[in-house]
Amino acid sequence: MKTVIQLFILTLIWVNVTYSQVTQEWAQRYTSAGYVEDRVNDMFVDAQGNVYVTGVQKGTSTLREAVTIKYNSQGVQQWIQNFVAPLNNGASGNAIYVDAGGFVYVTGGCALNSGGANEMLIIK
Repeated sequence: MKTVIQLFILTLIWVNVTYSQVTQEWAQRYTSAGYVEDRVNDMFVDAQGNVYVTGVQKGTSTLREAVTIKYNSQGVQQWIQNFVAPLNNGASGNAIYVDAGGFVYVTGGCALNSGGANEMLIIK
């Protein structure tokens, strides 16, 4: 009986693995000219399948900019928006949310390179 149960469990695992294969629908890469680092910190997918990502771009100096990009459901870039902190002292988008009205909210940090305390960043 123990062997029958083990065989049954192995069969269920095999069926589950066989039918749960992942297929890639699209892939998108973003590289900005003049920057040495482009990093995504968060993403959000809305009800229409649009993908929003936010993160940071770092230039060859210590300058960091928050960056937010929207891709449609097919992976085509719709827009890109950068945020440069006051005094160019660094910014980063760390989290993103899109409400039912399509308004995009990004939170993160600002004054990252000032040598002092970082500041909270909220963008709508």
